[in-house]
Amino acid sequence: MKNKENKKAEDIIERYIYTVTKSMPDKIKEDVSNEIRTLIDDIIKERFSNSDYKINDIKNILTEIGNPYELACKYDTNYNKSLIGYPYYIYYKLVLKIVLSSTLLGIVVSSIFNIFINNEAFNLINTASDIFTALLLAFSFVTLIFVFISNKNIDISSITVDFDNLPKPINKKRSLYNSIIKIYAAIIFLSLLFLSPNIFSIKINNEYFAFFNIDIIKNSFLFPLIFILMLISREIIKMFSNTYNKKTSILFIGIDIVSAIASSLWLLSYNVININFINALTKLESANSLAFNIFNNFQLFCLICILFALFLDSIYVLLKLKNNLAYKRYICKV
Repeated sequence: MKNKENKKAEDIIERYIYTVTKSMPDKIKEDVSNEIRTLIDDIIKERFSNSDYKINDIKNILTEIGNPYELACKYDTNYNKSLIGYPYYIYYKLVLKIVLSSTLLGIVVSSIFNIFINNEAFNLINTASDIFTALLLAFSFVTLIFVFISNKNIDISSITVDFDNLPKPINKKRSLYNSIIKIYAAIIFLSLLFLSPNIFSIKINNEYFAFFNIDIIKNSFLFPLIFILMLISREIIKMFSNTYNKKTSILFIGIDIVSAIASSLWLLSYNVININFINALTKLESANSLAFNIFNNFQLFCLICILFALFLDSIYVLLKLKNNLAYKRYICKV
């Protein structure tokens, strides 16, 4: 029983140290981790003999050492060198690297596609101009998002530390990687949609059909841009806020609402999907069949799927918020 309790206490210590160092630069992460570990071990040796301590004793020691988020700020002085302050600055740097690199990758892929598939001549000046403009917009967007989040003071550093529910390193990394992959995919998709929409072509009966109406895409780019930016904003928030409190829940639902409005205006006001592609699909099915009706109203079908997914996401957010509030009420009673 004692070994089990010690194992639980050790797990809490590891999570605490990870929470402090998870967003630090690699050059100081290991040193800070070792320093905190040594401090904790020294306090344990000073107060307890023969490892005769309980889990609550460890929690009290960690509470005395300090809030892990505030401790991270003290060790990493870069927090205070930016307009975007603690604890958002380190995440801002990480997200900025992701967004800028994925934007650059998207433009490069689009340029390669245009050269080898569309047989377009390579224009260095135009390509450089596209890269500069896209990177500037990406930088501005990420900066504005973090200024907004910082000003709204999303609850990260001021939360009451629940030592039993500090993030596990493996799970946090997986969640972080999922958000990074989604951001990369969204930006690359957006770059290809605007710069090389022909890449979204589908072969039907040995003939290629463009999925999108290219002229319409160029004239209505604002709506898909808003939709993708909302998706990226959501993933940015998820990268450093694992808690579904009232602020984050309102932000997530607000993002879903804006996404729903943008997609509805886009798909109801414009013939976004190529009519030739839709006609080719309908020829594959017999009239009055379910597939025929879906293909014949394919754009409306896509909109319904998007709205349904956003609706489910909002329900999920509300359920997570409800569970979180119920948990807090339970803890207060205890």
